[in-house]
Amino acid sequence: MANYLKSRGIEVSPQSVLDYLSYLEESFALRRVKPEDLRGKRILESGDKYYFRDLGIRTRNRGFAQRELGKVVENAVFLRLELDGWTIRSGRVGAREVDFVCDRGIERMYVQACYLLADEAVREREFGALLEVRDAWPKFLVSMDPLQADERGVRHLPYRSLLKGEY
Repeated sequence: MANYLKSRGIEVSPQSVLDYLSYLEESFALRRVKPEDLRGKRILESGDKYYFRDLGIRTRNRGFAQRELGKVVENAVFLRLELDGWTIRSGRVGAREVDFVCDRGIERMYVQACYLLADEAVREREFGALLEVRDAWPKFLVSMDPLQADERGVRHLPYRSLLKGEY
């Protein structure tokens, strides 16, 4: 983030960025999600992701653009999972990222979120990350596609079904 701000002509140290993110998290504006190495079964030190706790604040600060819809869907899925009582981390399997590793009691599930499976590259990226996870816990791909197509044990879930808690 410090590099991005620097590219915009704003000089700020990485520590200042971390401090501000911490303040935003303490004020309940953002929620930090730590990454987990799914093969090594350990929490990683870097690669935290941040989600807005209120999509209205996100839209106000970031604006609304068609290219942002995937991030909005991912944020909304995060909010629903958190509302349902899941403890959430992101996951890494080699070079691939799993959006959400969800634990609740003794339950676990993995969730990918995207706006649409627009082409084969997106389909491979989204399903591929979940297919790399080699355990028997449920795996879901949530999207707004009108037609759902499960793939090799990964359930393709309509966005509306997740929002209604039907997963």
